[in-house]
Amino acid sequence: PIAASEFGWLQVLGVANLLADGALVIGEPVIRSNGTAGSVEPATTTFTIQGNVGFAQTGVATTEYGAVNLKLI
Repeated sequence: PIAASEFGWLQVLGVANLLADGALVIGEPVIRSNGTAGSVEPATTTFTIQGNVGFAQTGVATTEYGAVNLKLI
């Protein structure tokens, strides 16, 4: 949560620069990581309880940042 006296940024749609916990492939779906807080990982199935985040817009190596098209709503 963000306190009333503080500033924060929440993005739910569009392209964002995210940390990859596993190599991401262009166009493939990504999900919340269960290994590294605040990062995403490649989706291994079409249904996941980890929560779909969006789709990779660039190829991203593990522990690197890359573009992900967010679809959180």
